[in-house]
Amino acid sequence: LVFGAAVLVIFAVRQNSLFDTLPAARIAARDPLVDSINEAVLLVDTQGRVVELNPMAKQLFDVARSDVNRQPLLEVIPDVPAPADLVGSGDPFRVQADRKRIELTASEVTGEYSNSVGYLLVCRDVTEQRRRERRLRVLTQFLAGTIGERTTTVARQADQLADNAHRSGDDS
Repeated sequence: LVFGAAVLVIFAVRQNSLFDTLPAARIAARDPLVDSINEAVLLVDTQGRVVELNPMAKQLFDVARSDVNRQPLLEVIPDVPAPADLVGSGDPFRVQADRKRIELTASEVTGEYSNSVGYLLVCRDVTEQRRRERRLRVLTQFLAGTIGERTTTVARQADQLADNAHRSGDDS
């Protein structure tokens, strides 16, 4: 009888959002400020399942909130390491998803007694930024080469003028 009651309680805890492990974090993730920022924000539990995401995350990863509720993070962002590993790295993690370059940072969400209850992931689409940086590098190399060639040409012409002036000065 006790075992049956324990199983029922465990089932109720897992199925009912009232017993969710990230209630305060879920409320924060639904804050209008989080909804309005230009970066994708995902809330992930300690098992690596997506609990909440803002509208920018839905757009970036082309998913609906109901589609990813309690789904593994890897189903939303392929090839991403475990959130705990991202927290320890310090640097943004870069991942390619659907022809987009994304930089991802993670922060641990702690509970009342400083125990880990999940992770907050912030994702930025840096595809355009990377494209602009690449074009700027190519343009810089082109300009440097062109300026170098022109400088060499001007220097040769100056040498020729100096030689001509020197020779015409020797004739007199």
